[in-house]
This record gives sequence, C-alpha cells and structure tokens, in this order.
Amino acid sequence: MKLEEFAQEEIERVDINQLTMWLEKQSLSKRNYKKLLEDFQAIVVMQQAGFYEQADERFAQWKNNPVPIEMYRYRMAIAARAGGKMLAKKRFMMLPDMAKNHNYMKPWKKQLQFSPWMMAGAAAVVALVIGLTQIDFSGDTQAEAVKQKKNEQKITALSKEVKMLKQDNGQLTGEVKKQKAEVVKAKQSAPLKLELKEAKAALDAKRYSDVDQLLSKEVLRNPETASTAAFYQLKAKHRSYKSIPKNYTAYIEAYPKSSHVPAVLWMKAFREQALGQVAYKETLKKLASLKKDPAATAAQDVLSGKRTLNDQDF
Repeated sequence: MKLEEFAQEEIERVDINQLTMWLEKQSLSKRNYKKLLEDFQAIVVMQQAGFYEQADERFAQWKNNPVPIEMYRYRMAIAARAGGKMLAKKRFMMLPDMAKNHNYMKPWKKQLQFSPWMMAGAAAVVALVIGLTQIDFSGDTQAEAVKQKKNEQKITALSKEVKMLKQDNGQLTGEVKKQKAEVVKAKQSAPLKLELKEAKAALDAKRYSDVDQLLSKEVLRNPETASTAAFYQLKAKHRSYKSIPKNYTAYIEAYPKSSHVPAVLWMKAFREQALGQVAYKETLKKLASLKKDPAATAAQDVLSGKRTLNDQDF
C-alpha cells in the first residue's frame, strides 16, 4: 500500500471526537492541555480542509506532553500527507520512545521501512538536533528500560481512557464541524466577494454598463451574495435611467430582508416622481416607517416638506 493511502486510512481510523473529548477533560485540571485543545481543534480543521502542511507545522510546535497513542498516529498521518516519507520519518524520530516502540506504531515502522539499526542511528542524529531532552544517553540501560516500561503503561492507560470516553458521545460539541464549515465557506465565497468589490468599484466610477459583465451567475445565486449583487445591478440600471418602478418592486419581493431595501425604496420613489406617478408618496410613507435608517429619515423630511426628493445615494 502506498504511504499516502495508508496515511489517509489512519486519519479515517483515528477517532477525532474521542481525542477532542480527552483533551477537553484534561484541560479542566491541567492548564497546558487547554492550549493543546485549542491547537488540536485548529489542526483538525486544517486537515479536513486539506491544509496538511499547516497542520503538520502546528503539530510540530507541541511539546511531548502525555497523550493517547491515537494522537501520535494522527500526527504521523498528517506528516505523511504533508511531506511524504521523508517528513514522516523525521517526525517519527522526534516522537517519544514509548510512542515509537508502541505496538500501534508497528505499521508505521513497516511503512517507513525502519530497521533496528536504522532506528538507533536516526535516533542519535535527532538527539544532536533537538537536544538531550528527547533521548537519554546515560548509558544506564536498566534504568532506561524501566522508564520506557512505565511510559508504555502510561500510554496504554491513556488509550483505555479514550475508549471509555465513548460513552459520553452525546456531550460532544459541534465546534470542529463548525470550524470546518467556516473554512470551506470562506474558500468558496472569496471569489464572489471579489466580484462584488469590482462591481461596486464600477458603480462608483460610473461605469454602469460594466456591472452586469462583472457579476457571474454564481454570485447572483449564492445566498450570501445574491441580494447585494442584484442591488448593484438595479442601481446600475437606475443610474443609467433604464429602470422602471416594477424593477424596484421585484427586488423587494425577492429580497425582503435585504439591508438594501431602504435604498431601493428611495430610488423607487424618485423614479415614480420622475415619471409623474403619485404612488411615490406611498412609497415614501413605507420607507419612512422603517426605523434607524438614513433613507427613512430623509423620506420623513420629504413628506414633511423639509427637503425635496432627489437622486441621493443611500
């Protein structure tokens, strides 16, 4: 099996929700785990959005705090997706000894084609880079064996704790899914927001004929951008004297909750007056009934005779 396929299967096998719950539980009594929890949630979002390099860099900043073995499997999978076998080998050698020698990590050793002498040689090289805090050169093999056994027991206990947390599935928050949705939404909406920006610039520059060309079908259909895109289209027609009252009515019916409704009512009243239609007064009354909007205040002033109805922008 190719390394990339194996890494993806590992990602799918690891129970993200249970790891999140475990970190949440630890963070209640241990301050350093609160930061790990925040980091982990961000890492999951990056991984699910396909940003493996960024997720790997975030993981690389973690100190070797005790975590379940599943966390190390997830960490290795992200490293493999981010930089292939070379980066995965580098990250593997930086893991604590009890993680590298755990039974659950044997498939990774096989995938990365580690032999015992390669492990020993690579460990020595890594020690020179990251310092003696990672590898013990005391020479006391008996003490090292005892220490390693205790660490393995600790990892096993943590893994059991993760499994026990499965009983609390109903208490999981949707924060990770929410962050993933926000990332996807941001990626999808970025080009559409650029279209709106360009259309607004064309309006400001009085290049009214360019507005329709700048707005795609996607920006006019997307629920997040449709009302503003349609408003820019309407305003371009209004400014070039190509609009009629029913165009404004159609906009209000299509987007009754749009923040642009007051401006549309003002433009409608102006066009109705210009066409000699007495309906403009009813339109102004409807606009004046809206609260906390400059256009509503202007409509009230027109109805009370304090100002005239003009083609002012709102």
